[in-house]
Amino acid sequence: MAELLLADEWAEPSDLEVDLREFLPDDYFVVGGPKVHRVPLDAVNVGPPGLCVLHIKDWPGEIRPAAGPWLERTASGREVQHPNPRE
Repeated sequence: MAELLLADEWAEPSDLEVDLREFLPDDYFVVGGPKVHRVPLDAVNVGPPGLCVLHIKDWPGEIRPAAGPWLERTASGREVQHPNPRE
């Protein structure tokens, strides 16, 4: 089980943070709710392979990644553009 560190020590851990703590091995750290350059992130995992930043998006449709904006196709068939999360 990974060690969970919360950026805001008084906050309750999110479901994502609890799941990551449960499913990652002992040699991992999960940092929940950090801010990098004032941008809030969902979690950062630190382990033997390196650092992994998780920024969860609540886009309900089918998502098509691209080099530029990502496209979401909603249940109604409408396409919505979202900024590329890598940027």
